[in-house]
Amino acid sequence: MIKTKIQKIKYVYYICNKRAQQGQLSVLRQLLEITWLQATQGIGYALYHLAGMWDKEASWTYKNSFLSQKEYVKNIRKINLRKYHGLTQYKPIEKAIFKFFGIPTGTYIGTLNNFWGRTAEGDNLRNCGDMRKLFEKYINTTICFKIFEGAGGKGFKAFQIRKENGAIQAFSLPYDEKHQLPDLYQALLSENPDGWVLEEYITQHSTLAALNPSSVNTIRMYVFQDRKGIVRVLGGFLRIGRKNSIVDNTSAGGIMSSIDLEKGVLNAASIVTPELHSMSRHPDHKSQIEGISLPFWREAKELGIKTLTILPNTRFAGLDIAITPNGPVMVEVNIQPDVDGLCYLKIPVARIFNS
Repeated sequence: MIKTKIQKIKYVYYICNKRAQQGQLSVLRQLLEITWLQATQGIGYALYHLAGMWDKEASWTYKNSFLSQKEYVKNIRKINLRKYHGLTQYKPIEKAIFKFFGIPTGTYIGTLNNFWGRTAEGDNLRNCGDMRKLFEKYINTTICFKIFEGAGGKGFKAFQIRKENGAIQAFSLPYDEKHQLPDLYQALLSENPDGWVLEEYITQHSTLAALNPSSVNTIRMYVFQDRKGIVRVLGGFLRIGRKNSIVDNTSAGGIMSSIDLEKGVLNAASIVTPELHSMSRHPDHKSQIEGISLPFWREAKELGIKTLTILPNTRFAGLDIAITPNGPVMVEVNIQPDVDGLCYLKIPVARIFNS
């Protein structure tokens, strides 16, 4: 325990000294501000550095415009009526909402469940035989499997369905491992007995595929509705997966690049740590990131605004949006997205939530 605390102190000093060496606030000034903000608002060194409060030009008003994790959650519960939180956290219901309101999203295939599983066409999807029958219609198609309630890429799997010597088999991404259907079925239900939502794998636009081809690289967009009913996009960043990863989530090691709100152009990317080490190219395969223009950015913002307006008594959300060759599609809605991303984008949520 003592060793851990000493290591933490050393790390905090290291990142404060790094900014001081860059000509920003002195180490002492940073440490004093962190101590004060922690004591008065619960904002620690991580949020302090993610929000760039070490910047000499950052005002004290700006530094007081952020929320600790605890206060952030309390505010979310005020502006997003709690009884509706589960609508978008349970994926089968979320897919139904998207379909009902005409929100473009990944093609729904069915829900695998031992007792009530059904395909999109209404056929049973409750056992290995049902799954085999369904896969007959999706030969040479990649299918995503998602647990009903999950975040951060947890529980996400993708398999390409093939037929070899008359037998249907599933090959998992990204390493093309072969799975016999009985084994796959048992593994899926053992991992998550509640079941799985099945969707067609989203084919992303070539511009985004070039950034990292093994993952569908998605936009995290923050959208807010003020008390006057005006909905606006607060900001967003592109999440980019690492080499051979099928998910782009920052919690799974992915990197992020903030997006120019007006132009849709990517800024230098960062790994989500308080240091925010900046990189213009992908760290694994050196593809260019900084300066790339996102296709369909205007349409993505319009989709984000439309999506928030269909959610009952919900004024704020973090939206995950993929860009296909034909335009943006909604992946999922997060009514309590991580506060870290808001700090990274320097979005002063305390002030905005009061508007």
